[in-house]
Amino acid sequence: MSLPVSITGASTTNPQRPERRKSRAHRRLPATEAQQHDIVHDVVLETAVTVAPDPAPGQVPVQVLRNCEEASELKSNVLTVSAAPASPEFLYLSTAVDGKNPVAALTAEGEFVGTPGSIPGANLRPAKAGDILVAFALGLGATDPVQVVGVPAAGIGSVTLPVSITIGGVSLTAQDILYAGVSPSFIGLYQVNLRVPDGVPSGNQSLVIQIGANRSPTGGYLTIQ
Repeated sequence: MSLPVSITGASTTNPQRPERRKSRAHRRLPATEAQQHDIVHDVVLETAVTVAPDPAPGQVPVQVLRNCEEASELKSNVLTVSAAPASPEFLYLSTAVDGKNPVAALTAEGEFVGTPGSIPGANLRPAKAGDILVAFALGLGATDPVQVVGVPAAGIGSVTLPVSITIGGVSLTAQDILYAGVSPSFIGLYQVNLRVPDGVPSGNQSLVIQIGANRSPTGGYLTIQ
C-alpha cells in the first residue's frame, strides 16, 4: 500500500488555531537490525496537515498542504473525513493489479515470507505450521502505553482494542497471537507477532487481522508450505 499521511489532533497550544505541522518522514520497510541497510523501500514525504480544533465525534476536517511554507505551496480543499478507531492494513513486499499482495512478514531467522525467486534479490521462503512470524502493518489504533505523535516508539505498546487473526480462514488462538502493537523505534508503524497454526492449507493464504470492528483487506497473503 502507499504510505499514508498521519493526521494529528487539534492544536493544544492555541485552541483557536488549527494544527499545522511540517514533517519530513523517512520511512523504511522494517526488518531485523542486521538487515535494515539492505532494504530499499524508502519513501520521503514533505507535507503538512491542518486539522480544525474540536471536531465533532467521528468527523475530522482535514486539509493537506504540499511544499509547506514555500512560494510553490499547494493546498487541497478542506474535506471532512470519518475517523475510525482503527483501519488495519498490512504492508506488502510488492503489489499486484488484482489486489493480491504478499504481506511484509519476517521469520524468526530474518527471512521474508514468500515464494523463493518471486521477488528479485529478496531472501524468501514459505512459512510452515509452528513458525513465529513478524508481520508489519498500519492503522491498528490506540495502544497502551499511549504513543506520542511524531516520536518513534520507545518500546512495545500493545493495541487496546480486541484483536483476532485468520490465515487461510483458520483462526489463531490467543496463544498464537503473541503481540500486536507498535514497532519499537518507528513512527506510526505496527507489528504483529504470531505463530502459524496447524491446519492452514499450502499455497498463498489470506492473512486478515480484525481490530475491534474493523478488518484488514483480504488481498494480503502469506505463502504457506
